[in-house]
Amino acid sequence: SFVSDGISTGQVRFLFDGGAGSIRLLANSPGDALSTRQQIKIRSSEVSFYKDQKNTVSAVRGSVGIRHVILQQIMDAELDAAAGLPQRFRSFNDFQAIGPRLGIDYFRPLGHTDLELQSGLAGSLLIGRRDHSVSSINTGSYFSDGKSGSLPILEMYVGLQWNFELSKCQTMFARVALESQYWANSATPSETDANTGFYGLSI
Repeated sequence: SFVSDGISTGQVRFLFDGGAGSIRLLANSPGDALSTRQQIKIRSSEVSFYKDQKNTVSAVRGSVGIRHVILQQIMDAELDAAAGLPQRFRSFNDFQAIGPRLGIDYFRPLGHTDLELQSGLAGSLLIGRRDHSVSSINTGSYFSDGKSGSLPILEMYVGLQWNFELSKCQTMFARVALESQYWANSATPSETDANTGFYGLSI
């Protein structure tokens, strides 16, 4: 949130129609209050096939598969002007895409234990449709556009894996890793060509 003192200015910009159109909310008069709230929802699923190449100590695993992603971004903005009626807008981005995923992992045992050090790199190139809308809560006016687009994703991770052999053909494993992902051309409610990055712990 931001409250103008008459000297500093706060701004929120919504882009639509591929960036050709825009809506701006300006808090530039004393007492103008501008607040925003943004949500990101991601659903990601994949099916992959693996092939291991075992060496004397270490192992390398290659994978190929298909990944499907639903990326939704919502931003609400409200301008309470010191003089005038409040203005409220909502921007909604919905991108659904599918495409191939390729990955390579490296495994190395830690001593004489069932633990392995694992590191990996993977990439996806997803193709889909992006639908974007901007609506005014006050007036009910509505702007929308949709177009096809691509979503390249790069993943890097490193962690520990514990293996438990159930039989000669079946192995169960548990893994904990630090992971970083870079989503190019994911866009935001205020930028049509923005990129997004994530990092965290995966189990």
